[in-house]
Amino acid sequence: MDSDGGTGGGPDMAGPVCTPEGAFNGMPVTAPAGQWTWIGVPEALCRNGSATGFGIRMNPASDKLMIFLQGGGACFNLTTCTANANNFGSAEFTAWQLASGKAGIFDPTNAANPAKDYNAIFIPYCTGDVHSGSATSSDVPGLLSPKKQAFVGYANIGHFLKRIVPTFPNVKQVLLTGSSAGGFGALVNYHRVAQAFCPRETVLIDDSAPPFSDMYLAPCLQQRWRTTWNL
Repeated sequence: MDSDGGTGGGPDMAGPVCTPEGAFNGMPVTAPAGQWTWIGVPEALCRNGSATGFGIRMNPASDKLMIFLQGGGACFNLTTCTANANNFGSAEFTAWQLASGKAGIFDPTNAANPAKDYNAIFIPYCTGDVHSGSATSSDVPGLLSPKKQAFVGYANIGHFLKRIVPTFPNVKQVLLTGSSAGGFGALVNYHRVAQAFCPRETVLIDDSAPPFSDMYLAPCLQQRWRTTWNL
């Protein structure tokens, strides 16, 4: 469709416009095929300031890639932050891969799983900002100690893409997905991932995280999220 609403020849007929943010020039990941491997990314942080990374399970025979963002609530006051994970490293990844890493959309033995043969990326959730914040030191109302948190989920995605994109130069389709907080994160970060892999097809599946109107999500809470996380 043309920019003026028509379907004749126009800008879109030439194909997608690729304008990714920055260069994805990190070191490509090397990992054994068919098994989960933890990749530490020192620049990526959890909300307590500790370093984090991502998990990868490679299938050299596949030209498809799934990027999954983990869920887990949000951190914006004492109650929610107490219930929300604030760190995720290799030890937490080992526990995850032995359970969730073999189930559901990650199960390579289930014939009904449409992603069973995909290359898979698991992005953990330890920033409390639905993978959408960009605040290196933000004060949380009501939080006693430490009050300052690193809400850098959005920034982390950028750090991860610098390693992920050069690792998969030949994929033809990318699936970006996540559940709950990961669903919100997938929605917010979709344009970045799509541009990073452009002109290759990028599909979004947002599980359990629809955007809410003011009727269902109080404007004052929306504003707190924007301010605390620097959305």
